[in-house]
Amino acid sequence: MSEKVNKNLPIVIGEENTKAAFISPFLSILGYDVTDPSEVRHEYFADFGTPTRDLSLK
Repeated sequence: MSEKVNKNLPIVIGEENTKAAFISPFLSILGYDVTDPSEVRHEYFADFGTPTRDLSLK
C-alpha cells in the first residue's frame, strides 16, 4: 500500500480521487467491504454536528 501511495501521490488530486485511490483500498486491507453500505457508508448524513460525513464505518 505504501508503494502505491508513493507512486500515485503526485497525480491524485481532489477528494474523490483520494478516496478512490487511497482510502477505500486501505479500508479493504483492514477488512471492510467498501462496496457494502452496511459496513461503509459514503456521504453519510449524521444527526449531530456537521450533518454530512465523508465516510462512516460500522
